[in-house]
Amino acid sequence: MVSDEFRLKWLHGLPEYRKDGDGTAAPTGGVEWVLLLERLAPDGEWERVDGMAACTASLEQMTNGGWWLGHERMLAARNGLDARRLPLPRRPIVC
Repeated sequence: MVSDEFRLKWLHGLPEYRKDGDGTAAPTGGVEWVLLLERLAPDGEWERVDGMAACTASLEQMTNGGWWLGHERMLAARNGLDARRLPLPRRPIVC
């Protein structure tokens, strides 16, 4: 596959929730980040190929570049791509 026709894209993080036993959802204190793999369509628009959710439980994880890179490589490999040959995605700024 031609890697310049693909890109990885991180979406904004959202609070992570887990279902309680009574059917409600309780916040975990973590953040859920969604990573998309997109392909450039013939009409010039980006279309979703695959995606995954990644949850962080601490600020230390969110500020560690290896955490982001690991998920990027995993999603690319799952689709037969080498993440090192894809454009570097903009990672969220975590303060």
